[in-house]
Amino acid sequence: MTKKTTAPKPPIGLSPEAQGIWKRLHAEYELSDTGAVQILMAALHAFDTMRQAEGMLAKEGVCTLDRYGGAKAHPAVDIATRARAQWLNALRMLGLHREAV
Repeated sequence: MTKKTTAPKPPIGLSPEAQGIWKRLHAEYELSDTGAVQILMAALHAFDTMRQAEGMLAKEGVCTLDRYGGAKAHPAVDIATRARAQWLNALRMLGLHREAV
């Protein structure tokens, strides 16, 4: 990847935070090939899913009660964990895992 100065418009449906990451990464790197764009889109959708799950956990806590009244992990814990792994894996695939995002 080479340095670049212009950023294409982010895809519709991304959060404002994800759109900002899209713009910053495109401003810094040449991410114009189809594969890189698709990986970045998947990465940012995973990022948004992670943020949504984290928001739910912030409001509801990481534990919930099962039908017997026992504590169990909130389902959003798994969602956040999987989405974070997808986000970080996509950054590695793009070779950006050593860069500050």
